Amino acid sequence: MQVNESFMKKNERLVKNFCKFENCDFNMISQLFKTGNFKSMHSSMWNSDYVLNSTFQIRDVQNHVIFQKIYNKFNEFYKLPNHYYSNLDIFFSFAPGTSSSTHKDNYSVGILAAYNDIIVRVEDQNYILNQGDLISINANETHQVIGINPRVILSYGYTIKGEKL
Repeated sequence: MQVNESFMKKNERLVKNFCKFENCDFNMISQLFKTGNFKSMHSSMWNSDYVLNSTFQIRDVQNHVIFQKIYNKFNEFYKLPNHYYSNLDIFFSFAPGTSSSTHKDNYSVGILAAYNDIIVRVEDQNYILNQGDLISINANETHQVIGINPRVILSYGYTIKGEKL
């Protein structure tokens, strides 16, 4: 099922200084695994000789105490109807210039630059996000995230309940 509804505020694809997420760095990621069990995976193309030049994903962190406040902030910002579901994932990379694959999601996402600056390509537009900036991407829009330096982003995905995130 394709979701056509958009909860992005009019003309607000990019929100500068949406919030600062304190201490969101690689030490925080280590702390996350000390206190919880999360699915994690490669999220980009990778070469077995250069695995750390990849992007990694940690799934469904929204219920962890570290992320509850930011997840609630996303929920308040997007004001999703009751028949929608949302989650929060972390994407990170250690090497400068590392990017996600160019892709489309069948759900909408809000991407927060949580640690360091990133470039986000959405369709034919490039956006530079500084730490604390948020960009909204509608379902089925082609996009890619490129880290200028090692980076951590939070990805708030949302869709109709019953659809897969």
